[in-house]
Amino acid sequence: DRTRVVFVASLYDATNGERLWSNRYERDWGTVLALQTEIAGTIAEQLRLTLVPAERTRLAGRHTVNADAYDSYLKGRHFFDLRTSLSMPQALSHFQRALTIDSTYARAYAGLADTYSLMAWTGLGSPLELFPHAERAAQRALTLDSTIAEAWVSLGVIHTFHTWDWPAADRAMTRALALDSTSAVAWFFRAWPLVALGRMDEALSSIRRSRQLDPFALITNARIGTALSWMGRLPEAEAALRATLELDAQYPIARAQLARVLSLQGKHDEALAVLPPDSVRFGSYESGITGFVLARAGLRDRALAAAQLLESRPSVPGEGVAAIYAALGDRPTALTWLERAVDTRGVGLIFAAVEPMYTSLRREPRYERIVQQLKLVKPSG
Repeated sequence: DRTRVVFVASLYDATNGERLWSNRYERDWGTVLALQTEIAGTIAEQLRLTLVPAERTRLAGRHTVNADAYDSYLKGRHFFDLRTSLSMPQALSHFQRALTIDSTYARAYAGLADTYSLMAWTGLGSPLELFPHAERAAQRALTLDSTIAEAWVSLGVIHTFHTWDWPAADRAMTRALALDSTSAVAWFFRAWPLVALGRMDEALSSIRRSRQLDPFALITNARIGTALSWMGRLPEAEAALRATLELDAQYPIARAQLARVLSLQGKHDEALAVLPPDSVRFGSYESGITGFVLARAGLRDRALAAAQLLESRPSVPGEGVAAIYAALGDRPTALTWLERAVDTRGVGLIFAAVEPMYTSLRREPRYERIVQQLKLVKPSG
């Protein structure tokens, strides 16, 4: 019977490997989600812990009891984790379907909020248009259930990449981790307001903690390389990005970041060879990596063509265009695009104080004004 599923749950002593308890469960697929409460309660009893009624209620509310809504939620998270311009609309559709089925599903609202936020990152719309949708969804998630870490992460992401309120972002992430210290997503997103505050060692530790909890997350492995490059540790960054590509040789974010790191080390032929074919379709500052690499390799015409392609997009990632003109040596145009990115709330601007593609701009007064306007803190040393 395909509507029936069988689970075997076991509890082991981590110190000696002894099995303390095991049980077999057979259920209809439609009632599987309620099983998590039963299993968790049984394990707690085996450990001689007592769940008070309020805790049982909270545990039961971790996910909708509707299997179809849960299935759509999981699909939404899968496509969200791919973080590409093709996957984000699919994530949006699945989260919306989950909420059509269960309009009280707080985690699906958090997923919806995250998707709107990352759609801005991947260049699928204007941050000024997308982030208000994200904030409404995050607030709805918190109204439905303020005890889920995901909703606080969603709010922290909005404060990080849109309102540029680093203390508020840090408070939201801290709250998320207080609710669930094992949330790899919370540790991952906690890193970015720390970067904005110039606390690079803490940011790197946070990303590494995320990887410990989810070792095969491609984006987390790639962002370790990104963070190391911001710290000027380019050989380590290269090694981290090559390790990510061992997990998936075609992963576009890792390939683009590796091309950027190789270019910064003067390895221009290697950088050109590793560029993903669609990196100019990225959002944020990463959209400028192709043009940056081309310019540094002496391919001026192709770099200008990459910049013009970005400039023709409906929602122009100004920080990406700026990176190309900076590599071409046209500092006034690069700074103009960074200033436009401030006006359009470009999501990648929070990295302006550390991103090496802007190194040639750092002594310019206009650049200093941008850093001060965003209240970015340059790392010490």
